[in-house]
Amino acid sequence: MRLIADGVTPNERLVLANELETDDGLTFVLDRPLFLLVGDRLDLENRDPVVLRASGGRFTPPGSWERRCYSWRLK
Repeated sequence: MRLIADGVTPNERLVLANELETDDGLTFVLDRPLFLLVGDRLDLENRDPVVLRASGGRFTPPGSWERRCYSWRLK
């Protein structure tokens, strides 16, 4: 599922994530799975993901960034 991490767009349904991948090939691997509730928003602040809860709370989930390189080959 594609999530928009702009800090404004709310999550439309309950999501369980174990990693967050960006369009430029970086992947944030979470230390443990993360539940995003309906109405939660996701943002990137100083390269770290931040969860903005619908209830008003905010936190940065623990994890680390990895660069994933995919090899494509035409047959």
